[in-house]
Amino acid sequence: MHEPWTYGVCTGGDRIYIAAWGGGVIEYNTANGQFRDYTDPDGEMELDLFPDDGLVHDITTGVTFSEDILWTGTYFGLSRYDGTQWKGYFDHDSGLASNFINFLKARENVVFICTDKGLSSFDGQTWVTYQKNENNKSGKIVTDNDQQHTEQAVSSSISHNFVIGVDFQDDMVWIATSKGVSRGELLNK
Repeated sequence: MHEPWTYGVCTGGDRIYIAAWGGGVIEYNTANGQFRDYTDPDGEMELDLFPDDGLVHDITTGVTFSEDILWTGTYFGLSRYDGTQWKGYFDHDSGLASNFINFLKARENVVFICTDKGLSSFDGQTWVTYQKNENNKSGKIVTDNDQQHTEQAVSSSISHNFVIGVDFQDDMVWIATSKGVSRGELLNK
């Protein structure tokens, strides 16, 4: 039985994906009218016992679909599904700012992940996290990939590290936080 709360919905091809609080992800196939559930297969709600066996947790907070990839946010990590295989990402083994994900949005091959410790983005190889300095308006940009970890101080930053939502308008990114809205320019690097 699924909880009646839905935290997100997105379309992908002939499918509709629903993030159901406590129910994982529900897929609706518009071509055949069938539903399919994706839930945490090991059923362990405190940690992911078997990496990459499916959705990392049943408490889902969002879904987004782009470039034939379904991304699912939970309060316990991030899941990626390419239609065949699942991959889980966690703050201790990737560049993800926090496992506590509030929302996520994919744009082309990059997923933007709203967490309680900043805004992370991931293109499949490189993680970039934007965080605010708690003492002033400056911030930092943290970059992680297989080769290196770097931190760059910046003079301006997001409004707060508790990021609730993100969306795009042309080359602008809009970021909703617990202490206001921020706007930035997307750069192709």
